[in-house]
Amino acid sequence: MNAAANEATYSGPDQEIFSHAFSDPITKSEMLYPALTSLDCIYEANSTLLMPVEHFFTAYDNLQIEAAETLTLDGGDTHLLHVEYTLGGATYYGHAYAPAAPDTAQPASLTIPGSGLNCSEPIYRRDPASYHDGILDALGDGITNYVFIKPNEDCLAFHNGEGKVDVNFFVNWHLNNACSYSAAYIVSAMAITKWLQQRHDSVVVTGLSQGGGAALLTSLQSRPTAAVIASGFSVIMERIHWSGHNQIIIPGIGQAYSNENVRKKITASPTQFLFTYGRQETLIYGLEAQEHYSCDFLAPCPNVRCESHDGGHIFHEAITSDFLRSLGM
Repeated sequence: MNAAANEATYSGPDQEIFSHAFSDPITKSEMLYPALTSLDCIYEANSTLLMPVEHFFTAYDNLQIEAAETLTLDGGDTHLLHVEYTLGGATYYGHAYAPAAPDTAQPASLTIPGSGLNCSEPIYRRDPASYHDGILDALGDGITNYVFIKPNEDCLAFHNGEGKVDVNFFVNWHLNNACSYSAAYIVSAMAITKWLQQRHDSVVVTGLSQGGGAALLTSLQSRPTAAVIASGFSVIMERIHWSGHNQIIIPGIGQAYSNENVRKKITASPTQFLFTYGRQETLIYGLEAQEHYSCDFLAPCPNVRCESHDGGHIFHEAITSDFLRSLGM
């Protein structure tokens, strides 16, 4: 065997990094951003997200909506809400898939996707293969529905035309710069929620899995009419938390949002909360469905409904729909 066949071929600084950076898939839909063609482009894209951790904890009250518009992609088939906001002297942008004809007379919803690559478009397209399937049906036609898009996901990919930047090229970089990708995307969800609250009398924020955790954090600051947290919160996580770099990482969040602090914030909030867990789930959320740790912990909160169901890691359509209809949504 020729040893030279196993030796890497150096093709210059950009391509040496590019060969590893763009390893995650992109969707077949039109991208909002042009292809990245240099290391400087990766740096500049990453820099647009830099959110100092200390700004996260009071973000909703301090952020200012500067402008908003609806963009179209895919020849008009895709509608994209583009919200510009400022926080701590910096300008940021939040995005969500939007209805073609928003109705401000209706309640509005913002669904935050859970873990996984490019999860927002399948929700928006009502793809039955998505593990989020059922949430838009549960919300119903009487609610104007938006689907939040995380940075570097779906049409917001930092891409080279063939793949997008993978998690190893931004999560640690943000943390090492006293910032947090998770904080950046959740604050953008808060900004969109704030924009919706300025236009609709009622707003519901929903999320499953990591999206449920993000929906809870968003709702504790933004205090929408309602929040649906599907398998997204567990009191167990204060002591045992199984997660990776693709999960929510915000330094200090364990102290600021301890179990006791979460319960206090919920109790003081006007938001009506729904927490659900599936008996067919495994690990922490399976334990929650069987043993009711979080439901029991939140039982003193008058604005919490907490239920287990016979399904798995899902939005339970019937329970969610019943909860929202009980609120007149």
